[in-house]
Amino acid sequence: MQADSDPLIQVLPTTGVSVSVSFYNTAAQKLAAEHAIIRALLQVCPQQRKGCYTAATVDLMNAAAMPAAMVRLVIIIIIIIIIIIILILILIITIIITFT
Repeated sequence: MQADSDPLIQVLPTTGVSVSVSFYNTAAQKLAAEHAIIRALLQVCPQQRKGCYTAATVDLMNAAAMPAAMVRLVIIIIIIIIIIIILILILIITIIITFT
């Protein structure tokens, strides 16, 4: 390996490998109805231990993520909205030029 090249192996710190969550005053199941991340937490770790729900961060993020098909659909909708806005602006500019 040359001194100026990027390293081929990178060692990451162990912080953030897992997350531990405790709930006070309101049960996790009740909060899960309103918050997707808590639903994902309960999906990954349905039982608490010693008052905490503990899950691997990677598993929690995967459970909370939208499916790839949903991401593609959202991107397509955003592109369609941008195209509609551009067409409306072209129409407005055409009307302004026509009547001036």
